[in-house]
Amino acid sequence: MYQNSFYAGGDGGYGRDLCGIDNMMGHLVEYGNGIYLAVRGDGTLFTAGEYEPAAVAMAKELGGFQGAGPYVQGYYWDDWKPWTNLLAVYAMSGLDYGFFVGLKQNGRTVASGYNGEGQCDDINSWYGVKSVVFFLHNAVGLTYSGTLLCSGRLKDSGILTAQEHVKKVCPGDKRVSILKEAGTVSIFEFNQESVFVGEIENSLEGIDNIFSYADRTYAVHRDGRVLIIGESEVDEAVVAACAGIQKIINEASYTVALTSQKGGSLIFAGEIPAHFEKAKAWRGVKDVVCWNEVLIGLSFRGEIYITNREDEFLDKIPLWKTAWGDGVKAWEASLRPHGDMISSVRECGPFLTAATTAGRLLFSGDPTN
Repeated sequence: MYQNSFYAGGDGGYGRDLCGIDNMMGHLVEYGNGIYLAVRGDGTLFTAGEYEPAAVAMAKELGGFQGAGPYVQGYYWDDWKPWTNLLAVYAMSGLDYGFFVGLKQNGRTVASGYNGEGQCDDINSWYGVKSVVFFLHNAVGLTYSGTLLCSGRLKDSGILTAQEHVKKVCPGDKRVSILKEAGTVSIFEFNQESVFVGEIENSLEGIDNIFSYADRTYAVHRDGRVLIIGESEVDEAVVAACAGIQKIINEASYTVALTSQKGGSLIFAGEIPAHFEKAKAWRGVKDVVCWNEVLIGLSFRGEIYITNREDEFLDKIPLWKTAWGDGVKAWEASLRPHGDMISSVRECGPFLTAATTAGRLLFSGDPTN
């Protein structure tokens, strides 16, 4: 149930026709260990990546079992057969063979890839799932009833004690923050060896949304205040005092927050790069992505805002990363012949990707190369 098609416009941009896909709650396209996954409008799986998408008969050792048979993108074809009637896909990088989760339209889940801790065994029996996040090489599923499902070693942690009507799950580096429908927040901490340490005490109440980065939790109160759990060298008083926070991006020396104020604008805290100054004038911003110290903003009208990185930094990063900006700037030209506009943009593996209203994926480079 795996399909693939490729479109390369005359402008040299890279686009993939997905036949009318939706945003899928930010999980339109996912990347893991060289492989991109996406969901077509008919619920079938779409893949692209450094391996040419194909079913190839070959022998390979995978997950401790050696045999010969059909493979897709370096994985057993049988692992992908259940990936039908999909609603969303999730992928995690950094493991030997990647770790992939598919969410079906009926709330069932399927998994492929790394299974060293029994992750796939657990996930393939889940049902009633609303969304999935990854934490410590395992997965956490949020059900429509507000309960949590954990795979692998996370089943033995204290996360499952937060069972009363969970609204949102936000993983960090060594902590996972859980927002409950009642407006309270539970924060579970782990050590360097990924062993559960305990729950972080807090008195948060009346919380409407949460964001998590590294060892910090941002809790947006219903009155608009932002409460911060965790230490940082960045003075984020301006963020904490700002109402209408939609998204927070936290880097080592600065924080960027998207707010609904002024029709969608950005506020900054800490020592921001000089070329970020132009972003203070952006208006009508729907979403923002920070990658390689460049800000990319998406407006409600489908326009792309982009800051330029100073030349002095370019010799410190690989050449393939310096070329992505030209690919992004070419997106606008690729839209005109199709009469569509960009609906979402995100960092995805080595490239930036955008989804269009006509159901295409745009890449800042060639994902098959």
